Amino acid sequence: GGTEGGELLRVPLAGRRRRWPEPRAPGRRRQHRDTVLDLADGDRVALVGPAAQVLGAGRWVVAQLLVRHGSAMSCVLPPGWPALGHPRGGPGHDGHVRPGPSHDVPARAGPWHLAVHAPAQPRSAAPAPSSDPPARPPAPPAAGSRGDAGPTSPGARSAVLVLAERLEDVPTWCTRVLVLPPGAVSVTAAWLAAVTTALATPRAGATLPAAVPLAGLLGDLDHLERRWAAPPPGLAAVVGVDRAGPVEFDLAAEGPHALVAGTTGAGKSELLLAWLLGLAVRFSPADLQLVLVDYKGGATFDVLAALPHTAGVLTDLDPAATTRALASLRAEVRRRERVLAAAGARDLAGYRAAAGGATAAGTAAGGAAVGSTAADHTGACVAPPRLLVVVDEFRALADTHPEVLSGLVRLAAQGRSLGIHLVLATQRPAGAVTPEIRANLTARICLRVLDAADSLDVLAVPDAARLPAVPGRALLRTAALREIQVPWTGPHGALVAAVLAATGSGWRRAGQGAAPARPWAEPLPAALTLTELPTPAADGSSGEGPLAFPLARTDLPDEQRLGVWTWDGAALLVAGGPRTGRTEALRAVVAQALRAGVAVHVLAAAPERFADLRGPSLGTVVGADDPRRAAQLLHLLAAGRAGTTVLVVDDADVVADRLDLTGPGRGVSALGALVRGASQAGLALALSGPPALVGARWTESVRTRLVLAPRDETESLLAGVPAGLRAPHAG
Repeated sequence: GGTEGGELLRVPLAGRRRRWPEPRAPGRRRQHRDTVLDLADGDRVALVGPAAQVLGAGRWVVAQLLVRHGSAMSCVLPPGWPALGHPRGGPGHDGHVRPGPSHDVPARAGPWHLAVHAPAQPRSAAPAPSSDPPARPPAPPAAGSRGDAGPTSPGARSAVLVLAERLEDVPTWCTRVLVLPPGAVSVTAAWLAAVTTALATPRAGATLPAAVPLAGLLGDLDHLERRWAAPPPGLAAVVGVDRAGPVEFDLAAEGPHALVAGTTGAGKSELLLAWLLGLAVRFSPADLQLVLVDYKGGATFDVLAALPHTAGVLTDLDPAATTRALASLRAEVRRRERVLAAAGARDLAGYRAAAGGATAAGTAAGGAAVGSTAADHTGACVAPPRLLVVVDEFRALADTHPEVLSGLVRLAAQGRSLGIHLVLATQRPAGAVTPEIRANLTARICLRVLDAADSLDVLAVPDAARLPAVPGRALLRTAALREIQVPWTGPHGALVAAVLAATGSGWRRAGQGAAPARPWAEPLPAALTLTELPTPAADGSSGEGPLAFPLARTDLPDEQRLGVWTWDGAALLVAGGPRTGRTEALRAVVAQALRAGVAVHVLAAAPERFADLRGPSLGTVVGADDPRRAAQLLHLLAAGRAGTTVLVVDDADVVADRLDLTGPGRGVSALGALVRGASQAGLALALSGPPALVGARWTESVRTRLVLAPRDETESLLAGVPAGLRAPHAG
């Protein structure tokens, strides 16, 4: 505390134990008073010691000053330190913090500002290992300045605290240097965050704080696997504080679905981020999976993609992936219904009770269907994880893909008892909250909105339009309406990085390896060889007869798996532009025919593309530049004298033009007759050509079409491809 004249900042570093607010995190050390650090106005003091000790001592100094000087104290902290209190200007401000009004200690001796420079980041908050050397402290503050201690108020005093590992790292402008004694106090980042959160948490009857740091609400991030081993029932997490203290919201018990709203700058994205991080440290990936749908371009959820809980992040940049995921989620509902029915359980909680609390840890490796029932090492069935689907800016989703939003709401209605939960968030709820959404999403969190109509749509009262312009101030409606201050994750992304690292290492230490199986299969590969194709029998597909050739992998989102497409010999047209892989598709047909010992002939504009394919059953390979020989081959095959035979015609449009050299119109006529009579002649015909070939009159009878990478939706529709299924790449 300050001395009699209020001229010093006094911090005990070693000595006898004193009273201290009880932090809700491990790692607390005794406070002593034999060694005291007094900071005077303008001081530039360096603490020197091993990295862990000096960082811990620096945290201790900051905690002591914040506690003793209350709202009169503000700090500028190094990048990578956890957010500690009230950010000047709200979440996202770069490092300037103050604890907010203290409810235990009054402000003393006027305003103080402290700048802290550290050579290294705290281990628990470091975003990622780096080979770069730690940044050195900045140049000395200019004479008469406030020592880089941040914005000052009239009469404010300031000091600079430098944390260094070696004496030679201490800047020359430091006025004092203190080498830490062996008994110097050292505390963890989580402990410091817990203390400052306690300062920001109001007592009953007090006003809400302007900000609440999430770091102090998460607890210790070390060894999360121990916390995960005994998760609480339901799906509870702290979503903020009210005038009585932390507010815990159980989505399973008080939802099971929720609606979130808040205007730009109100803190909606920060609420979603803090909420999901809180759930991730409380529940293991075997107990909770996240499907994150971000229709603002991915800005909200992209940082959570690395969470082991995250099954996927879907954005408006890839609407086809969202449609695919919705189909798989519908299949997941059906799968869970079957699993619960087979166990005689009414809901997921009942199933878990019957299974002894065992949870799924993912069994999709090795090609197993994603939707298969998981089992533990004893062979006993285990419960699937709760599945939380969060959509940020659902209004944009409703405007562009209303069928997807309607499907999600129907999924929520069906998934109430199945452990499937839905959270919809938007900036502009007025007019977007349909009766179906209102009926199914009964829990509501509404931050500040601009119009009473927005508040009425969410809460049925206009109160959210009257909230103060404080980021994170919100109204929570479950059984009653409560005003809360939601937490923020802090600047620099350090806390998010710390949670990502802690959850990843905790999951690995739990011995689970990869994250649990996602509710949908992996996407189709960008490239595929014939040797990588499963056999039809292994895939469960039908494939009998000499012309059952596996040629491609298929996406079956309604079955939550990838399949194999097998060509049965019916006339096939492969349509695509240049470099889309249409010749490669016909080469695969030839290779599979040779492997099966089936006679195969090739007619191509560029026959040299097939020159490397060899086998006893390879027949004629003729180019379009030899139209008379090509015409003879077609005449022979049309007569049906060759038995079961495969004919591939590559660049069929070019071949037809060259055959016209034997007589006007003979090319199209010959190919058209061959297409119409192929099945009667025992001929398996495979053609390739540009997309326009799909609409040619002579190809009308070809019912099996393989359309490769249409350039746009118009080309897709002309080729008969349903909207939303446009191929993302060639092949």
